[in-house]
Amino acid sequence: GLPRFLFLCSSPSVGTSTMAMFVALGLLLLPAAFALDNGVALTPPLGFNTWNFAGCDVSGKLLFEAVDAFVSLGLKDAGYEYVNTDDCWVQKTRDAQGNLQPTPQFDVDAVAAKVHGAGLKFGVYAAEGETTCASRAGTLYHEQQDANYFVSKKVQYLKLDNCGEVNINSYCKFSIMRDALNSTGVPIVLSYEPHVDVPLFWLPTVGNAWRTGDDVGPSYSRMLQEMENVNAWAFVTGKGAWGDADMLEIGNKGLTLAEQRTHFAVWCLVKSPLLIGTDLTKIANDSLKILLNRELLGVNQDPLGVQGYKVAASAGRTRLPVVSAADRQHWNVSDLLATPGSLMTLCQHVDFAASQQWELQDGKIMQNGRCLTDDSPSAPALTLCTGSPAQQWQLHNVTRTLSHIQNAAGQCLAFDLNQGLHMEACVAEPADCSKERCANSVLVNQTWYHSTMTRQLISSFTNASVSPLQGPKAVSVLVNPPYCLASAPNPNPPQPPPRPPVIDPSLPLQVWGGPLSNGAHVVVLLNADDMAANITAHWKDLGIPTTSTFAVRDLYGHVDLGTASGRLTAEVATHDVRVFKLTKQ
Repeated sequence: GLPRFLFLCSSPSVGTSTMAMFVALGLLLLPAAFALDNGVALTPPLGFNTWNFAGCDVSGKLLFEAVDAFVSLGLKDAGYEYVNTDDCWVQKTRDAQGNLQPTPQFDVDAVAAKVHGAGLKFGVYAAEGETTCASRAGTLYHEQQDANYFVSKKVQYLKLDNCGEVNINSYCKFSIMRDALNSTGVPIVLSYEPHVDVPLFWLPTVGNAWRTGDDVGPSYSRMLQEMENVNAWAFVTGKGAWGDADMLEIGNKGLTLAEQRTHFAVWCLVKSPLLIGTDLTKIANDSLKILLNRELLGVNQDPLGVQGYKVAASAGRTRLPVVSAADRQHWNVSDLLATPGSLMTLCQHVDFAASQQWELQDGKIMQNGRCLTDDSPSAPALTLCTGSPAQQWQLHNVTRTLSHIQNAAGQCLAFDLNQGLHMEACVAEPADCSKERCANSVLVNQTWYHSTMTRQLISSFTNASVSPLQGPKAVSVLVNPPYCLASAPNPNPPQPPPRPPVIDPSLPLQVWGGPLSNGAHVVVLLNADDMAANITAHWKDLGIPTTSTFAVRDLYGHVDLGTASGRLTAEVATHDVRVFKLTKQ
């Protein structure tokens, strides 16, 4: 099988005040990467996806054309390798054996053969709901069967969306597909959409990439917003676990050529996966030239694997109507702790606590000779295992997917922050959730998943509320933290990750930067104002000693510009960027 987890050491207790100290001292704090190590996506995936230009109108023909274009246009030689379909490649119903059924227009075996025959890799789409976003058959409750099906079709990349039953806890339900794919022994990139509003440490332990915001669309204002969203995750990502700012819109109507250059430059700097989202049979040469920029692709694929972020900004003639993701990043662990004595606590994602590891055997939920027992007048308790009927549970399919756990009376084990762990009357999922896109789930606090990888018994409960932030831009946020059954409180509950410096998102003249391998750095000067402007990057903002001298190379102009020390200034056209690589002298 595959290796289970690889955790790169960085303390999860580093707080925002510590991050501020690092920034003030001009030191770079490397990402806290606790990454699932399945041997893939050690650099951000490069490839193609159908959704941004074709929507639901997908067919095998589209992917055949993409494969031919990868070869003829030089994209394969530049490093792009995944050719992926998005939603609508399967039908709304499964076959008699419960397997997914491709549409008549999508011969999955022929497509896989075409992709692999060109030396490329094949990817598909699924959704962790009973339906996909387009009301096709979803993967919820079928994770292992679908994982086996994907392997049988030689799939190497899975985009796992979050449509249908979206309010089931994301760590809980996306861990199911992680475990299912792992059990196959076949390395498959898992890219998922958790619908988490703020950076949390658990996301790298579940998949190789996760969406950090909303759909970007061919819109400059939306692009700026998604840049803010992905920027907030700078100290969570790392090798094998990338923040996905959404698929590329380069080549689609709606963005000027300058805006397309901006789009590509920032996506490369923040180490987002780069999935081309345009019709490659019609792409303009100027747009193709952007996608083929090997120097910028080198930034995205740099082996150091550190996400860049926004380091400074200044005023121009206009102010941007962008909401800062930083305004949503603060949360307090004390706001999220379960009811004392409820046998529930925040799930641990690193150095898994023994108190959160359970064995499920012969209808018992056990830990070190003690069993979960339903003989308390108020709530289930943990007592010595005796074989009592009160220690017998109907576990259903809880080790393979989300499932009820019932006592002898047919009541369901449930959890919420008001009542803690308790028993209540079982409820059933509405029948229409299996037929069309279903926004919510009535099972939100009644289903559980026992992970074969972590041995955690994870609650599906979500929608925990968080105290509003302090200050004039205070907002309430949905953190969506996961809760696990535990025999003792978590002595080291997960903390908010450190974050990049908080910079006013309305300021249009921006400096983005980040480290590269061999002591190099990349700098993006971004002008979101309505006229050309000079923008200066100061070494102190980049975490570079102010006396250092660097050779400067223009990555769009492909020219060397001599050396610079202390700062770098360049004129940038409106809605455009200048991108420089700094190499230590």
